[in-house]
Amino acid sequence: MNRTLQGYCCLAAAMALVGSTVVASKIIAAGLPPFSATALRFALALPCFAVLWKLTGARLPRLAWRDWLLLAAQAIAGSVGYTTLLIAGLQRTSAVDGGVILGTLPLVSAGIAIALLGERPGKATLLAIAVAAAGVWLMTRSGVAQDGGTLPGNALVLGAVLCEGLFILLHKRLRAPVPPLALSTLMVAIGLAVCL
Repeated sequence: MNRTLQGYCCLAAAMALVGSTVVASKIIAAGLPPFSATALRFALALPCFAVLWKLTGARLPRLAWRDWLLLAAQAIAGSVGYTTLLIAGLQRTSAVDGGVILGTLPLVSAGIAIALLGERPGKATLLAIAVAAAGVWLMTRSGVAQDGGTLPGNALVLGAVLCEGLFILLHKRLRAPVPPLALSTLMVAIGLAVCL
């Protein structure tokens, strides 16, 4: 399998996992405030990551201050912002609406890459962005017609998607590569500190 295809497969698997967070977050939203749920998530995950770190002998590369600031911004946007906005949004909208909006992550990431990183998309990417945006618009429009309370929830879920898009693209700005386990552990630790 070539590197590009392998990357596409990993991204597809990641989106499948991200989709499962809608169901979990909807259940959590019924019983906990967003920041409490987010802090609890990180408090439970941090010891697990710490054990994995110790067992695998993972090491953190030497990072410049700029990279540490980027990691902090990633944690604030992609860990704390994403989780709290998703839970807050799912308190106000349906899991189906939230899932559809969450599915726009690739197009939001592409839009951020175009706007902030100056990347030049092809025609297929532009078409995909337009189709996904039209789908969200139609879904939101019909949701507002049936239940006026869904628009604020949908907006919060879209805010979560924007935070996750920033998380992805901030990672591209790191000068030193950070191994996945180290990155995940740092995101959880920084996220817990921010929530507390």
